[in-house]
Amino acid sequence: MFSLVPARQLLIYTAALLPLGLLPVMNPDLVPTAAMLACLGLVPVAADALLSRHRLLNITFQLPPVIRLCAGRPGEIQVSVIRKETAPAQISTILIGIDLPPAIASENDIISVALAQNHERFIFPFSVIASERGRFPLVLLMAATRSRFGFWEVRQGTTLSSEIRVYPNLQLEQKGLAPLFLPKRGPGIHPQRQVGQGREFEKLREYLPGDSMDMIHWKATAKRQQPMSKLYQVERVQEIYTVVDTARLSGQPLPGAEKEQRLESFIRAALVMGMAARQQGDLFGLLTFSHRIESFLRAKGGAGHFNLCRDNLSLLEMQTVSPDFRELAVFIRQKLKKRALLVFMTSLDDPVLAEELLKSVELICRQHLVVIMVMVPKTIRPLFTDEQVTTLDDIRRNLVGHFQDQEMRTMERAFHRLGVTMLRSDAGALAGMAVQQYLSVKARQML
Repeated sequence: MFSLVPARQLLIYTAALLPLGLLPVMNPDLVPTAAMLACLGLVPVAADALLSRHRLLNITFQLPPVIRLCAGRPGEIQVSVIRKETAPAQISTILIGIDLPPAIASENDIISVALAQNHERFIFPFSVIASERGRFPLVLLMAATRSRFGFWEVRQGTTLSSEIRVYPNLQLEQKGLAPLFLPKRGPGIHPQRQVGQGREFEKLREYLPGDSMDMIHWKATAKRQQPMSKLYQVERVQEIYTVVDTARLSGQPLPGAEKEQRLESFIRAALVMGMAARQQGDLFGLLTFSHRIESFLRAKGGAGHFNLCRDNLSLLEMQTVSPDFRELAVFIRQKLKKRALLVFMTSLDDPVLAEELLKSVELICRQHLVVIMVMVPKTIRPLFTDEQVTTLDDIRRNLVGHFQDQEMRTMERAFHRLGVTMLRSDAGALAGMAVQQYLSVKARQML
């Protein structure tokens, strides 16, 4: 894509030739002379256009294939300018602009790049800020420079094959969980209390006085003709799965933040859970669903797997359908054979969906440890707990919140009878409660 646009100098030069138009008015015999002078005056302009057509052809522009940003925080796009040996050495300044998506804003739509004469490659930052998470392609970069004599502005478009990946902003969640993410390597002892003897079999040894009856391995005792005891070791590596609901109720506004959906809080909490599992040395997996299974990433460790989970979460969108908890439970029974911690992040505002989840959890609660995180507004609370009640509307609102609180307590008792933990949280405390529950499960060796 190539184009020539008249520069300001061309307009000034053209204005300087206008007096030639007065010569025929003063003397009609001077018409040929005026026409010849006008043609001679336009020769430099035409020559400049011809000589500057290929001015930017030997200069290429590159962007990284993947550009990672954080929503709401300033970032940079590194623009590489590569000048070949055959490129004109007179080019010292280039104007660069990128066709950004609506969700990506920049303070300066066009940046001016100064090129040094003794360099072939230049890297310049293009400051941007993203307003929402997601994946956004970059398809076009425009560059412009002055022509050889300055009469024209030479413009060239470059097709791009880059994309911007915008991840959720975890700054607020990490402030409350800062001690968890501090590095623990180095000299010194970092004790962590472990309750129980563990579940993973380690070895057999001879019976010692004081061993309980449940430690005796009866088959080995009968085979060796002497009492043998089983030893177990504490499981250091466990599987943690975050199950994120993307159905219609996840699109409701957050309590206290009407411009943000509940799904955004689910995504941030899932990312924090992944960071916590990685910090503790456990395996982290991800499962997203609506009326069907949207995505499934089996629990693994390492930075590469965490980045894959982060990319998957950043692309989630709310689906205008009802969740199918029955299909979810069947999928978990088929795919997850090893006992794992399943942290559900869902909404149970609809009593019918809550009853369906209760029936579906019965299929998996005996094999896996299930924790259900439910986001509720602050208005759902027992009666007489709000001290600022002054009008009849406040009384009605508190009565509605009281009845909803009683329904929530009934659901909690029903889940508790199945051995399932149900936790209620607001938007700001969801990630913290999920991590605290995970650390409690790990410390008590409940897996």
